[in-house]
Amino acid sequence: MNVLRRSILYIWRKKVRSLIMLSIMLVLLTTALVSIAIKKGAETAENHLETSIGGGFVVKENKEGRNPNDYEKRDMGNGSYAMLYKGDSLTPEIVEKIEKVNGVEGYNAENIGPANLKTDDDQYLKLKEIEGSFFANDEIMSNQANVYGYTDAKKAELFTSGTLKLVEGRFINAEDKNKIMIHKDLAERNGLKIGDYLQIAMNPYMTGDEEAGKLKERAEIVGIFSSTAEAQISMFSTPGDLFENMVIMDVATTLDLYSWASEGYYKVYYNVKNPGDMDKIIKEIKSISDVNWDAFTITANDKSYEAITKPLEDTQNTVKNLLIITIVISVLILILVLTLWNKSRIKENGILLSIGVGKSRILIQRILELCFVLMFAIVLSYCISIAIGEKVGNEILKNYEVTNTSSEESELTTDGQFGYTLPNMIENNLEIEEINTKIGVNDAMIVYGGALAIIFFAVFISSYTIYKTSPKKMLSNIS
Repeated sequence: MNVLRRSILYIWRKKVRSLIMLSIMLVLLTTALVSIAIKKGAETAENHLETSIGGGFVVKENKEGRNPNDYEKRDMGNGSYAMLYKGDSLTPEIVEKIEKVNGVEGYNAENIGPANLKTDDDQYLKLKEIEGSFFANDEIMSNQANVYGYTDAKKAELFTSGTLKLVEGRFINAEDKNKIMIHKDLAERNGLKIGDYLQIAMNPYMTGDEEAGKLKERAEIVGIFSSTAEAQISMFSTPGDLFENMVIMDVATTLDLYSWASEGYYKVYYNVKNPGDMDKIIKEIKSISDVNWDAFTITANDKSYEAITKPLEDTQNTVKNLLIITIVISVLILILVLTLWNKSRIKENGILLSIGVGKSRILIQRILELCFVLMFAIVLSYCISIAIGEKVGNEILKNYEVTNTSSEESELTTDGQFGYTLPNMIENNLEIEEINTKIGVNDAMIVYGGALAIIFFAVFISSYTIYKTSPKKMLSNIS
């Protein structure tokens, strides 16, 4: 009787043992496949969030470490003075040098400053007023708006956080010059529409300089936005602190408009290809020798990335450990079970050896028996893992979320070259709604190949007595 037939007959004759072995293999294979499904889901979610949230760093003027000699005192003309920074600026040349560092992938420059909004016939626009404001009766301050300049307004935190939403027209982009976006309230209050032009003007009371006070730019309205949050204000706030009076301009034009205060940008947001390389990238940037780094700060802007990737990395580590434990348990259980069963097959082994069946053929029979059982386990485990893998993965991962917000403070904050109040942005919760936990053919083949290797190893270890004991001794040991 050949080996293949003996293997099939043994499986059929020992149905209980075969079912037990099938159950063991089914549990182990399904565990491995589901673990891989969850691991793939975590990796997919991490890649998706890395693209959606991204990670990066911010380069800005160093207010804390500035040299007092870098300031110039200017009379603002209304009984007050301003200290204007005249030191090293974050010029476009420096910004482009940083962008060329390996791993950096694009940037969004930002400027913030005051301005008067006027029509072409030099009339102030009607701004939304702040009731009880200290500046309500001040002709200059009551007509002052804040201008936010961006390379790409779509990527500005005001929009990515959901605080502002485009309702008409388009976003400001890097190719724009003398283009602006305004709030829907400002447009309705002044009868403005897409394609209209405004004067964005300085005045001597802002600049403390007669010539600088004449700076102005005529800009076309290309977009209208709305706000989903109320700006936090105080009695010392100006109308410019309200979202309704905000103007968003291309950053190139702001460089001309605020040239009296700085030769460059106030702040630049950089993206990186791999947030995990952040420290390495920042270290390389600081090694650029012809930049005075005492004048600037570099801060990693990857809190959102870290917040979401940590639980995902924990999940992947857990799954990795589970796979290792599964392999170890698989080997131990199979060796234990096969060793116990081999003791009950001593008579069978002795007879086979005594009639000339070689030890290698006996081992092949043991392997074939397990391989036949493995075939059934493969079909069942694949069906089961497909059915529950995605469900289990989503249950574990779907509640992971990250809050993407520009400020963790509830109080008013100030920023920009001029120290004006910045609006607090709403929280934007990003959830993993769907993850890819499908088990590919390659993944399944790796698991089943590993299972086959475990079977070979377990059979050789558990069948040690077959090689060690002679046929005569085997038969004499039968009680």
